[in-house]
Amino acid sequence: MKSHYLQFVSAKVSHAWMVCRDDICQSFGVSPALATNIIREYRREYPGTLEYSVIEKRWMLADTESPPMDYKQAIEYLHAVSVVFGRNFHTDGKGAE
Repeated sequence: MKSHYLQFVSAKVSHAWMVCRDDICQSFGVSPALATNIIREYRREYPGTLEYSVIEKRWMLADTESPPMDYKQAIEYLHAVSVVFGRNFHTDGKGAE
């Protein structure tokens, strides 16, 4: 699995404390099936980091006290993804794209 996909998941959950397939699809222009595989691989590489919320219908950061990436570093990475892939990412507050 490409490491930038996994790093995106780390950045996204460090920023918004959640990630879903649509976040990955919109940010990289990949299919929902590939986005599912990215999340599966992330969970395999970093067990216990994410837990699925049936109510939110997305993967949530399991321990908000210990995000996988520093908040500022996460913002910078997400901004870089938006520049490289031409996708808009709003970093004002804990929110979705």
